[in-house]
Amino acid sequence: MAALIFVTVLITAVAATNPGNYFHDYIRKSICLVGGPECEGKSWIEVEDTNPPQRRPVTFGAGIPAGSVKNEANRELGKGLAAERGWDGAEWECLDNLWQRESGWDHTAINPSSAAAGIPQLLPSAGHDIPQGFYDDPTVQIKWGLNYIAERYKTPCAAWAHWQNPPKGDKWGHWY
Repeated sequence: MAALIFVTVLITAVAATNPGNYFHDYIRKSICLVGGPECEGKSWIEVEDTNPPQRRPVTFGAGIPAGSVKNEANRELGKGLAAERGWDGAEWECLDNLWQRESGWDHTAINPSSAAAGIPQLLPSAGHDIPQGFYDDPTVQIKWGLNYIAERYKTPCAAWAHWQNPPKGDKWGHWY
């Protein structure tokens, strides 16, 4: 009799958690990872996540005063990596101004409105490939950001100038 009561309680508890929904969401995400038909031709990134990660709000723009750094170790790492490219002096100051205002040198920063992430605020929806380890490793983020600046703007000061005065008709309105 005790076993029957135990089994009844167990079945009731499992049914109360609605395991079908959890299983459905897991399968849905798995199918979307490979672009299955349930995703209606969208990639898994474009399909609404029913359980998104918590995002930390970050202050952006002119509200961050010069010298407001949230992670000094990341800033020093960035200074060294920029110097390896010859970006010191004025170029370093431009890079420092740019990334202080974008993320405060916080490698965990995520823009709540655009989902841009990390120190350089990589924006996946702008077509950028996300390097392996990007979300966890400040070195990967800084190297990606420096490469992006070199390819698109040539120098940090050109990127900073664009950030301050984006051209009319700029698709993104930001430096990235």
